Amino acid sequence: MDFDAVLQKVGTFGKAQKLYTFLVSWMSVWAASVTFNHVFAAREPQFTCEGFENLTKTEICDLDVPCNHIFNLSEFSSMVADLDLVCERSMYVTYGTSIFFLGVLVGVFTMGVLADKFGRQKVMSFGIILFVIVSASVCAIHDVWQLFLLRFLCGYLGGGTGVVSYVLLTEVIGPDCREAIGFIFNSAFSVGFAVYALFAYLIYNWRLLTVVSMAPVLICLSNICLIPESPRWLASNGQLSQAESILYRIGKTNGKKIEKSSISLKLVSETKKTQNSVFDLVRTKVMRKRILIQWINWFTCSMVYYGMSLSSATLGGNPYVSFAVSGLIEIPANYFAYVLMRRWGRKPCMLLSYFLGGFGCVGLLIIQPDDDNKKVALTRTVFAMIGKFGISSAFTAIYVYSVELIPTVVRNSGMGTCSMVARIGGIIAPELDTMGNAAMYVMYGAACFLTGFLDFFLPETLNKSLPEHIAEIEGIAYKLVAQDSGEEDAQVFSDANSADLDWDIGTGMLERQTDIDGLLGENTILSFRYGKSNDNERTWEVPVGGKENGIEMTSLKVYEYVDDEVEILFDRSNTL
Repeated sequence: MDFDAVLQKVGTFGKAQKLYTFLVSWMSVWAASVTFNHVFAAREPQFTCEGFENLTKTEICDLDVPCNHIFNLSEFSSMVADLDLVCERSMYVTYGTSIFFLGVLVGVFTMGVLADKFGRQKVMSFGIILFVIVSASVCAIHDVWQLFLLRFLCGYLGGGTGVVSYVLLTEVIGPDCREAIGFIFNSAFSVGFAVYALFAYLIYNWRLLTVVSMAPVLICLSNICLIPESPRWLASNGQLSQAESILYRIGKTNGKKIEKSSISLKLVSETKKTQNSVFDLVRTKVMRKRILIQWINWFTCSMVYYGMSLSSATLGGNPYVSFAVSGLIEIPANYFAYVLMRRWGRKPCMLLSYFLGGFGCVGLLIIQPDDDNKKVALTRTVFAMIGKFGISSAFTAIYVYSVELIPTVVRNSGMGTCSMVARIGGIIAPELDTMGNAAMYVMYGAACFLTGFLDFFLPETLNKSLPEHIAEIEGIAYKLVAQDSGEEDAQVFSDANSADLDWDIGTGMLERQTDIDGLLGENTILSFRYGKSNDNERTWEVPVGGKENGIEMTSLKVYEYVDDEVEILFDRSNTL
């Protein structure tokens, strides 16, 4: 059986997958506290200068003499006061946020590559253990260099572990449940907004706030024992017995009455021989187009999402309420994406979401801020919520869409590069805010509309099986045909969907190998046919039996380099 057929037998979303979903989503809730830690832990309190109490903030920062800053900590404590991050040192707070996203950028890429090579579960376990230690250590910082180092590590481990965990989860879920996973995963992060705002409201000390908001992550240590390796990854790497054992355990947990012997996977590829690399994402034509458009999608989603989230502080009122509402508005947006993806498909969901995001930005561009006019403020708030709603919906959908567009052999690498590009958008967003209201929303709106247009060129993936190999999405068909020289009719010995031949796809190379000794007669012609349709099918014929240059022809080996040009090489030895 192929993998998806076995997954249907053991259950596509039973008790086992629901447990995995809870554990992965639980980590997503508290990832919000780490991502937005600086919003409340690094707030700038009011301050004066000893001996110059009547000066304004600007005048204090313009003083030419040394100043001993005195902070008003009656409402909240802050690392700004502890590390004296005001005036010329205030930039260090912004640097801390940028360094966090830099860590995410590096983490999602490197940990994604490692997960494709060594397995999802191993990398996830390593990341969770270190993430718990590092994130809690932030409360003990005493200088800016410690802050920078720990923020980078938090981003590296949190971002990388999050992507690897999400990919592992989607690989044990059926196609009909992936939309629900995207909704749950992203809504968990949105809930984290509100929970962190509540903790910040209740807890005065920023160091205690950091510890308390990260303490629930300790539960995620159980992921190491409760979430197994991805059976899809194991099967794609030729480790069929391990994959079958895990699928059997999933089936038993789901209450399926199955025998272990009934769980049988066919060998589709032998990627043990040839390892795929991140360069395979851009080596072939169709894969290259898909990944480039995906990178643009992730960049736009991240830039507009974080830009509009950061600007939520301008809504006025209680900062805790404003921050919580900015996160909670994402939950109906996530549900909106979930419903659209199930009913209409991924592509229509992306297009409509980007339209709403762009529409909200256009409204904010047209209606300029006016603090003295409540109607203007209310109208801008409505447009801001429409924009945030749309881009949040797109962000939810892109997680599902990207997983379904990228083949298993490079999925973690692909998702890692996507998330890496997204972090670049997150780093740029605060800088755009300094360019002014008009320039910022022109960039956000244009990015939404342009990305929506590019998505027209992607295929729909609703209810489609996850692609396993790059050759699948390139649309290449193969046949190995045996024909007796005295007969007109050819016998199809194997085709692309058969288990008779072994596959080895990696770094752009496809190897198909079989031992045909004893199966074909002396007068048989063996043909290897390649093509994307019958119209452009090419055929190479090799005589079987007898000798050629003193070598007995009892076997055949074919290499194909899938690129703009196709090269076929026959290895005519009998030792393959």
